[in-house]
Amino acid sequence: MPSLLQTASVKITGKKKKPVWKYLLFFLIILFLTFTMLEGIARVLVFFYKDLPMEKKRIICHDITLHHAWVSSKKSIDSNRSIPYPLIINKQGWVEQYDVTVEKPKDTYRIFYLGDSNTQGVVAPEYKMVEIVEKMLNEKYSGSGIKFEVINTGTSSYSCILYYLLSKQIMKYSPDLVVLNIDMTDVPNDFLYRRTAVRKENNDYVAVHPDLNSKYIMTPHGFVKYKTGKSLISKLSRYSDFMFFVDRFVSEYLCKKEIDDSSADWLALNWTDEIKNNVNESMKIITMNVEFLRKNNVRAMITGIPYYKQYTGSFSEKPHEALQETAAKLKVPFLNSYLVLENKIKGSSMTDYYWDNDDSHFNIAGNKLWAQAQFEFICNPANNLLPFGRLNKKTAN
Repeated sequence: MPSLLQTASVKITGKKKKPVWKYLLFFLIILFLTFTMLEGIARVLVFFYKDLPMEKKRIICHDITLHHAWVSSKKSIDSNRSIPYPLIINKQGWVEQYDVTVEKPKDTYRIFYLGDSNTQGVVAPEYKMVEIVEKMLNEKYSGSGIKFEVINTGTSSYSCILYYLLSKQIMKYSPDLVVLNIDMTDVPNDFLYRRTAVRKENNDYVAVHPDLNSKYIMTPHGFVKYKTGKSLISKLSRYSDFMFFVDRFVSEYLCKKEIDDSSADWLALNWTDEIKNNVNESMKIITMNVEFLRKNNVRAMITGIPYYKQYTGSFSEKPHEALQETAAKLKVPFLNSYLVLENKIKGSSMTDYYWDNDDSHFNIAGNKLWAQAQFEFICNPANNLLPFGRLNKKTAN
C-alpha cells in the first residue's frame, strides 16, 4: 500500500501543465494594462509639463506650407507663466475669438499682425497687444464711420520666411495694412526652416515643409536637435505621450545639451561672417514680403520685438539696427520698439514688463506699453498707414 508521500508525489507529477500561450496572454494583458496606465498618467502630465513642445499639447499641428500652425477652432489653457491664460484659436488657425470672414465688411479697415508668440501674446485675450491696438483705434476714430479690424495671426516659433508665406495666404481676406513683428528668434528660425523650404526657379518661397524626422528645441541663439527621429521610440512618440516622455528625457537629460549651430545668433554681441550672412538672408525675405504686399496694394509696417537682456547689454541691439536699415532701403515705416521703449524698460526690474521666468515675452504691463507705442506709430500721419483722408472728414476725436 503506497504511503501518503508517494500518493502526493503521484498527484503532483500527474498534474497537467498550463499551455504556454496562456502565460503569454497573461503577460500581454499585464503589459497592455501597464502601458495604458502609464499613457493615462502621461496625458495628464501633458497639461502640467511646462517645457512640453506645443505639438504635444495638441494645439500645434504640422502644415505642409507653413511648417506648423495652430490647431483650428481650439481652446486651451497655457500655464507656462505665473498667470495661466486661455489660448483661443479660430477656424482660420489665428489667435482670435471669432472667425474672420473672407469678404471684408463695408467700411472696414483690416490690419493683419504677423509674428510669433510675442505677437500672439502670452496673456489673456483682453491684454494682448493686438487687441489693445484694435480697441484704441476704434475709440479714437469712432466718429469716422470706419471700423478697424485688427487680426492676430501670431504663431509660436514663426519667422520671416513663414510671415512671407502667410502674407500670400491672407490676400483673399483683403488686408489694408500688414504689420511685420520681427522677433529676435526669427533669424535662427529662418536658418532652420530654409532646410526644408521649397522654392521656385526664380527663388521665390512657396512652402516650408515640416521636418518629420527631427525634433528641435528653439532658443534665441539657435536650436538644439534632440533626436534624429529614426528610432522606434522617436516614431512612437508622435502618437504616444508616454513614449514622448521617454524619448524627451533620454534625449534631453542623458545627452549633453548644446546649441547645434549658432551661426545665425544675431543676439550675439560680436557678429561673425556667418551670422551676417544669415541676417542678410532673413532681410532678403522681409524685402520679398514687402515687395509682394506693395504689388497687391497693401500697406506694410516693420517693427522688432525687444528682449529685456538687450537693455542690460547681455544681448546685442544690432538686430534692430539691421531691421531699420532694411526698412530704410524699402522706404517702409519702421517702428524701432527697442528705442521707443528704452526709457521705460532700461533700468527697470525684469518683472515690470516681462514674465519672471521669461525675459523674452512681455507680461500684461509689457503688452500695454508695447500697444501704446504701436498705436501712436500707426496713427502718425507721417507714416501714412491709415486712410487719413477718409478718417479726417468725420472723426470727432
